[in-house]
Amino acid sequence: MLSKEVGKPVKAMWTREDDVHNGRFRPLSAHYLRAGFDANGKLWAHEMGPAGGDELNLIVRGANYGWPQAEGPKNRPGFTDPIHAYPPAIGRSIVGAAFSLAASTLFPALVLGIFWKRANQQGAIAGMLSGFFVCLIYLVQTSPSLGGDVAHQWFHIAPISAGIFGVPAAFLAMVIVSLLTEPPGPEEIAMLENLRTP
Repeated sequence: MLSKEVGKPVKAMWTREDDVHNGRFRPLSAHYLRAGFDANGKLWAHEMGPAGGDELNLIVRGANYGWPQAEGPKNRPGFTDPIHAYPPAIGRSIVGAAFSLAASTLFPALVLGIFWKRANQQGAIAGMLSGFFVCLIYLVQTSPSLGGDVAHQWFHIAPISAGIFGVPAAFLAMVIVSLLTEPPGPEEIAMLENLRTP
């Protein structure tokens, strides 16, 4: 498809920066370059660059997107700038935020739900909501990519580690609400015992 779009044979190669220095080149891996056509038949490519960041390009015949001389916005004659470019740190931040949110909501409910017989549904829901919102508020207040400011960090802990505040909040809320509400019934206790037995 790419060959048809540019009107000549194409050999796709992917390489890492150290490969260039060592004179080795590797075949393209779909993990690092994704391409596809939109509803209007335009070819788009998402390239995950090893050094200068990731970019989204609208592929047009004869355009030079810069690799391996340049990545991201080039602002140089002869090169075509990407439609959108972002540093790899943003991708890592998104993954880190996902892990922090998952840990803040699911981990306390799983641990206490299995190992503490007094845990109940109301406590689990309260813990999950508390952990989620503490984590989310910290992420939004401290992450520059979400409009926050690093000056709002607690104990100089990076936004990617927001789960460090969400997890204890979830544990605390789950314990308090479980103790203030009805304990689990005999059916729930029997299911818990069955879960704990290998």
